[in-house]
Amino acid sequence: MVIGPGGPRSATPPGRTTRPAFSYDAGQRGTQRTWPLLPGPPTPRAAPLGFGVADIVVAREQLLGIGVAADPVDALPGVVLWCNFTDPWGNRLGLYQDLSRWPLENPGVM
Repeated sequence: MVIGPGGPRSATPPGRTTRPAFSYDAGQRGTQRTWPLLPGPPTPRAAPLGFGVADIVVAREQLLGIGVAADPVDALPGVVLWCNFTDPWGNRLGLYQDLSRWPLENPGVM
């Protein structure tokens, strides 16, 4: 279904079948967006949404300081450091430090 200036209409041409989807047409050329609708109830993401930080140790300490439980920092040596946490609404989120962008100042710490 597309909701636009002309009202709701089918997003699927006649004679074609496709997965159910929700589309929104803002009425301007090239602004239509479509999101597939998956069957069944919503499920949690398999991987948390991650936020890049310049210093994961400091960022994790800030989370702990405000009462957010954060997992220990894990590492793929020379590549990335990360830790996950849960926000007050139950969403799994994560922090990561990309070592190619933000190298460790003291490599012996991790």
